Amino acid sequence: MRVNILGNGVWGTALSKVLADNNHEVSFWNKRSQIEALDCVVIAIPAQAIRGVFKNYGRNLKRGVVVNSAKGIEKGSQKLPFQIVKELLGEEIEYFTLIGPSFAQEVSRKMPTLVNLGGYNGKMQEICDFFETDYFRVRATKSVEALELAGALKNVYAIACGVADGLGFETNTRAKLITIAYEEFRKLATDLKYKIDEQARPGILGDLILTCSSIESRNFSFGKLLTRFSVKDSIEKIDSTIEGYNTAFSILYFSEKSPMPLGEFVLRIIEENSPRNVASKFTEFVKRI
Repeated sequence: MRVNILGNGVWGTALSKVLADNNHEVSFWNKRSQIEALDCVVIAIPAQAIRGVFKNYGRNLKRGVVVNSAKGIEKGSQKLPFQIVKELLGEEIEYFTLIGPSFAQEVSRKMPTLVNLGGYNGKMQEICDFFETDYFRVRATKSVEALELAGALKNVYAIACGVADGLGFETNTRAKLITIAYEEFRKLATDLKYKIDEQARPGILGDLILTCSSIESRNFSFGKLLTRFSVKDSIEKIDSTIEGYNTAFSILYFSEKSPMPLGEFVLRIIEENSPRNVASKFTEFVKRI
């Protein structure tokens, strides 16, 4: 099959290697040109860029197969990738989302990995096979909405775990934060009436654990930096997209639908932008929740 990947960063490049190992013909979208409607288009650009790219360059994609791998919530609209794409291309678009615990560099090195492919239509198994290799396993699920919500929020929660690490808190505290994060997400997903089936564990629980537990995570690293540097300086030191930072500004919107004390705490840390006060605020918060 012929695949057009939107985004040639580390994740888009890692996916291109997976697809090439399955003997697919892979090309990267040439920016500022209309996206070519090949057999499959893979979204590997930041969530905040999806609308602009599809609105300006996606007129050929009305009947294509779109596989999203972006994780985030659009500022302003508070929409997830599946909502943005379907708004622009129509409800009939064959849409799938590929989400799971998968650091790009490890995928490129062929470390054994398990992710989810979320979708509804009859092509589900075909698209799973399309990506699956002996080192990159893909588990099908119908929990599209829950997967994308989890994929966005886990980046916010990873910032909290990075803050804990930067302040010298250890694994007990991190486990507490991950547990609370999972409970917070589940309550929100339930209140939004997003279905979660058992097959969605890699993309929901696995991805949360991975992102909240490793310095390889940009969001975890960002949280750690916030204990010593300003938001601006921390962003500059990461020098790459920090989806959790962008997603944090959607927390108040979602907390109106379901309580999100951990998410709101991360937002306060970002908005107050005071490394000097992070330690006392975090210690008080983590003991209280």
